[in-house]
Order: sequence, then structure tokens, then C-alpha cells
Amino acid sequence: MSAGEYYRKFTDLSRYDPIVAVNSEEMLRRFKLGSKKRWRTYAGALPCANYHEFSEIMVGMEESEKLSTDSDEEEDKNDGKGKGISFQGPRKTQNFKKNGMSSSSSSGGFSTTGPRR
Repeated sequence: MSAGEYYRKFTDLSRYDPIVAVNSEEMLRRFKLGSKKRWRTYAGALPCANYHEFSEIMVGMEESEKLSTDSDEEEDKNDGKGKGISFQGPRKTQNFKKNGMSSSSSSGGFSTTGPRR
């Protein structure tokens, strides 16, 4: 059951116990007990005045989980194409000549071809 469905069902059923329904602390406690464990764990750490606030946090968490799941599926579908670092192959060789010395760098190394001193 989604967080929104749980909230609606809890609210509908709370009318059958009017003594508890007027006690916001007891409503919050019972709402938390009936929620999914992962929501209880995370949202329980946040201060909530009533079960309406707790349900809003749960809905936000559920939407966040759905978004992360959707983006993971999209990434799997694309095989990571278009994201991350692309490799374009080795660099072109560059030659710099000055005072009879040259260096070429395809792997970052230097070589001297001029006269030794």
C-alpha cells in the first residue's frame, strides 16, 4: 500500500474510535506503528506534531524512492551512454622545437634529439 493510500485508509478507519481520534499524540503513535518499517525508521527521526505531518514526510520519501528507481532504470536502459567520462583515444603527438631540442609526447614522456652538452 502506498503512503497516500495508507493515510486515507487510516483517516477513514479512525472515525470508528472517536476517543483516540481526538488525541493527536495517540493518532501519531498508531499511524507510525502501522506504517512500513523503512518509513518509520527515517521519518520517525524527524519531529512531527501529528500524523498529517508524518504522512507528508512518508509521501515525500516514497516519491524520492520512485524517482531514484526510475533514474536507475533509465540508466540501465541507456547502458550508461551519454553519461560519465568518455575516452577519445590517445593524444596526438606534439613536437616542440627550441634550441635544437624537440620533445614529442604521446605518452607524456620527453625525448631529446639535439646535441648533448
